[in-house]
Amino acid sequence: MKVLHTYIIICLIGFCFGHPDDVSKSNSSYKGRTTSILRLSVDGFGNYNNKKVSSGVSFGFDKILFKQDNIKSGIGFENLLGRDLNDNSMQDIKFDSIYFFFRFMYEKKWVSYLRLGYNILDKDIDQFNSSGLMWAFGIDYKLSHSWHLESGYHVFSTEDIDYSRVVVSLARHFKTKND
Repeated sequence: MKVLHTYIIICLIGFCFGHPDDVSKSNSSYKGRTTSILRLSVDGFGNYNNKKVSSGVSFGFDKILFKQDNIKSGIGFENLLGRDLNDNSMQDIKFDSIYFFFRFMYEKKWVSYLRLGYNILDKDIDQFNSSGLMWAFGIDYKLSHSWHLESGYHVFSTEDIDYSRVVVSLARHFKTKND
């Protein structure tokens, strides 16, 4: 299973660095509008049912479906790679989620986001239902034409158990060619 995760991370890095010329300001062919976002996230700490969780990595993808002047919305998914509770009472906790997102642009470089969706705990645990609500909010800062830095607070809920975490992400915005 770790080979699969390694392969996914290598593919993600390949997508992110696939077009190195797009950050130049002169005559780039990628000056269109953002159509999708690929993100690699790291969470520094988390709480699972009031227990500390080791930091981990996740990846996500957003597809923008609706655009207005300062608002973009669409659907996305996120996959959290396995992580353990610090007291080792539970290991290899993974969540998969699908969500609707809204992105609100305030200034040229600042955007806030809100995500609401459904998550599944990828672990065989009989003590509670393994699916529930996912919600998140945060900010996005535009580093360049295609690269953004995001930070937010994300929560996955299953019955009476919550997994909350603070996230920092590097996001690659893919654009249409000259609309």
